[in-house]
Amino acid sequence: MINEFRKTSSLVRSIGFAVGMIIGIGLAAVLFQDYRHRVQAAHAQAQALADGAQRLLSARLHTIERAMQAVAANARDLASTVPAQAQALVADNLKGVMARHEQVESIVLVDAQGQPISAGDPEPSIRQWSGDVTRGADLRTGPLARHNDGWVMPLAVPLSDGGWVLVRLRQAEFQDVVDNLHAGPQDVAAITDRFGMIVARTGANAELTGKPVDMLFAPDDVRLGRRVSRIDGVERLISAAAPGRYPLWVGFGTASAAVVESWYPVVALTGALYLLYWIVLLYILRRIGRAERDHLRYVEQIETAERRFRIIFDKNPMPCWVYDVDTLRFLVVNQAAIDAYGYTRTQFLAMTLLDIRPAADEGALKAAVTNRDVRAAEKHPWTHRRADGSLLQVRVHASDIDFPGHAARLVVAEDVTERLRNERVLRHRATHDATTGLHNTDALLEFLDDDRRRSVGYELAFVQLRGLELISDTFGQAVGQDVLRVMADRFAALRGPDSAVAHRPAETFVLAILNNERRGEMLAALMRAVTSPVSVHGMLHVLEPRVGLAVHPRDGERAEKVLGAAALAAQMGNGAPGTWHVFEAAMAAASINRLKMAAQIRNALDQDTFIVHFQPIIRSRDGLIVSLEALIRWPLPDGDFVAPDVFIPLCEETGLIVPLGHRVLREVGRAYVTMAQAGFADIALAVNVSAVQLQRDDIVDAIRQTIADYHLPTGAIQVELTESAVIGDQALRAMDALKALGVPVHLDDFGTGFSSLAYLRDLPIDALKIDRAFVAEIDSEVRSASVCEAILTLGHTLGLHVIAEGVERESQAEWLIAHGCDYLQGFHAAMPMSVDDVIVFMQERRAARA
Repeated sequence: MINEFRKTSSLVRSIGFAVGMIIGIGLAAVLFQDYRHRVQAAHAQAQALADGAQRLLSARLHTIERAMQAVAANARDLASTVPAQAQALVADNLKGVMARHEQVESIVLVDAQGQPISAGDPEPSIRQWSGDVTRGADLRTGPLARHNDGWVMPLAVPLSDGGWVLVRLRQAEFQDVVDNLHAGPQDVAAITDRFGMIVARTGANAELTGKPVDMLFAPDDVRLGRRVSRIDGVERLISAAAPGRYPLWVGFGTASAAVVESWYPVVALTGALYLLYWIVLLYILRRIGRAERDHLRYVEQIETAERRFRIIFDKNPMPCWVYDVDTLRFLVVNQAAIDAYGYTRTQFLAMTLLDIRPAADEGALKAAVTNRDVRAAEKHPWTHRRADGSLLQVRVHASDIDFPGHAARLVVAEDVTERLRNERVLRHRATHDATTGLHNTDALLEFLDDDRRRSVGYELAFVQLRGLELISDTFGQAVGQDVLRVMADRFAALRGPDSAVAHRPAETFVLAILNNERRGEMLAALMRAVTSPVSVHGMLHVLEPRVGLAVHPRDGERAEKVLGAAALAAQMGNGAPGTWHVFEAAMAAASINRLKMAAQIRNALDQDTFIVHFQPIIRSRDGLIVSLEALIRWPLPDGDFVAPDVFIPLCEETGLIVPLGHRVLREVGRAYVTMAQAGFADIALAVNVSAVQLQRDDIVDAIRQTIADYHLPTGAIQVELTESAVIGDQALRAMDALKALGVPVHLDDFGTGFSSLAYLRDLPIDALKIDRAFVAEIDSEVRSASVCEAILTLGHTLGLHVIAEGVERESQAEWLIAHGCDYLQGFHAAMPMSVDDVIVFMQERRAARA
C-alpha cells in the first residue's frame, strides 16, 4: 500500500503538469477560436446588414416597378378603350406616379429608340442597356448618369408596342439606403451596379458616385473577406449581398479594429486564470507530500484490518454485509455490495450504515436497530445512497448473527428501485398532466370530493388562457410548450396547504381555494400570475385570461358540478382583462341565449337575410371617391339592426364567419356589376377578412371564384386584414396568393396590434388603415396626433398608402390632409348605405363636381 500511495502521489504530479500543459494548449486554442468566432460574427453581422439593405433596396425598386407596370397597363388599356383621351389620361397618370414617389425625378413614355412619346427628355442609350433583365422582373436598370445637375439611374419597363416606360430615379434613393444602416463609426456600406460603377457609399462621398468600383479598394488587395479602403485607409471585413430581382450589389464593411477591441481583455483574463492554476497545483502537491508522510504511519494497521475481516461470503450475488449493531459500522462486505454501491472495500469498512442512508432516514434506522425488530425493518423499502450520490430503493432481509467481539447483524439487500419506479410512474401518469407536471382535473376532483373536504367547502377558479394555441400556430409547437410550462410554474407557485392546482389540456388551469380567509390574497396572486406577460426566447407573449369562480356547495354538491359552473362563468364573463367573473344562475340562461343567437345566425344565413352596406373612401387631395368598404348588416323585423360587434365575435367563435364571408363576397360581386353598369367601374370594393377565415377557410379560392363568377377586373376587390390576422406562415401564403391575383391588401386597424416593424416591412401589403381610436382625438389630443403622424411617416417610408378611418369632423379631416394622409373614411364623408343609395350619392357628387 505504501508503494501504491507513492505511485498515486507521483501520478498526481504527472497528471497535474500534463493537465497544465493541456490547459495551456486548450486555452490558446480557445483564444484563437474565440478570435475566429468574433471575426465570423462580424462577417455574419455585416452580411445580415448587407442582406437587409439589399431587401430594402429591392422592396423600394419593386414598388417603383409595380407603379411602372401599372402605368404600362394603364397606357395599354386607355389606348384600346379611349384612344382620343388616352394621351391626356396617361399624362395625368404619370403626374400621379411622380406625386407618390418623391425620389422619381421624371417619368416618360419613350419609343424603342428612346425618343419621348410623352413630355420629357429622350434616352438614346436605352437600346444599349434595356435588353438585360434579371429573372422574375420586368424592370431594366441603366447606368448611373448625370441629369439636371444630379445623378439619376434610368429604369425601364416595356410597353406592349415596343416602347418603354422610362423612370429616372434620383441617386438619393440609394444613398438613403446605405446612410440609414445601423453601423459603427468606421463601418461603411456601398451599392454598385452591373456596370461596375459606385451608386452610393456611406457618408458624404458624393465625389465617388458614378466612379468605378476600383476606387473603393487597392486593385492588388485580393484578400478574401478583408480589404483596405483607398478612401480612408481603414482595414475592414467585407460582406456583400448578391442581387435579387435587380442587378445591384450591396456591400458592408466592418472595421477590423472594432472586432478585436474586446478580445484583448479576454486574453488577459485567460492568462491570469492559467497562472492561478499553476499556483493552486503547487499548493496541492505540497499538501500531498505532507499527507504521504502521515499515511505511512497508518498503512500497516489498515492492511492488518483488511486481512482479518475477509470472509468467504464474498461470492454471494446479492449485496451483503455484516454491521455492528451498537456502532452501525460495517464489519465486512461482499464483492456484490462493492459492485452495486460503488464504494471500495476500504471505504465500506470505514463507514457506518448512516453513510449509505439519506440524513432523513437516520431516526427511523436507529429506532429499527435499537428495537431489535428485524421483521419491522423488512416491511418497507429503504433508501440507500451509492458512492456517486445516486439513490436506490432496497428491501432488506436481516438476521442477527454471532461475530467475534461484536453484536452483529447480517443483511442481504434486494434492489427494488426499478420496480418501485415503474409503480410511481404509473401512479403519476394517472394523476398528472404530462406536459406541465401538475395534477390533472380528475385527480383534483377526486381530492375535492373527499368527505372531509366537502364538509369544509372550497372555491374553484377556472382559468382559460386564450392565445396559447395561437402562439403555437405562429411561433411553433416548442415555443407554445415553453409558454405553457412557464404558466404551469406560476400555478405551481400558488400551490400550498390552503390551495390546490390542476391543468387540463390545452389552455385550462384550475385553482382550488381551500381557506376562505385567504381568498382575497389567493385571487390577487392568481391574477398577477395570469396577466403578467410571459418571456420566452427573448419575446414577450401576452395571454388573454378568462377567469370564472364557483363555490361549493352553493354552486354544486359534487366537484364536477362546481367546476362546470366556474367554466361557464369564465366563458360568459366579458369584463376587462385582469378581472374574474363569479358564477350566477343567470349565466346558464345567457349561455342558452348565445346558443340561440348562433342558431338565429345560421337561420339568417340559410334565408339570406344579411345585407351589405358600403361606405365611401375618398382621396384627400381632391375629394374623389376611390373605393367602398363592404360592411355586413343584420336587419331586424322592426327595421333596426343587430350591432356587428354583437354577432361578428359569435360568428368567429362558432366558425359561422366563413359562410358569412362568402355571403359578403357574393354581394360585393353583384354590387360591382351594378356600379359598373351605372358608370362607376373604377371604384374598388374593400372586404374585411378575419383571422378565423384565414385559419379555417381557403379565402383565396373564394375570392378567385368571385372574380371569375362576376368577371371582375384586376383591382376591383381589395382585402382588409387586421394585424392579428397576418401573423403566421399561412397568412403570408394567403397574402402572396392575393397579390398574385391582383388583389390589393390593406392592413386594417393599424396600431392596435403587436406586429414588429421588421415583420411589417416584409408584408406584401399596399396600404395601412389608421385605427379610429387614434383618429378620434387627433385634433385635440397631442398623443393621438403624434401616433397618427408616426404611422403616416412609416407608411409613406415603406411606399404604402395610408387611410384614416373614423373621420367624423371637419377638423379631423383638415389635420389629416395637412399631414399627408392619402385617403379618408368616416361619417364626415358619407354614412354606410346600400348599393343603390351609394350609386345615387356618387352620381350627385359627380354632377356637383362637374
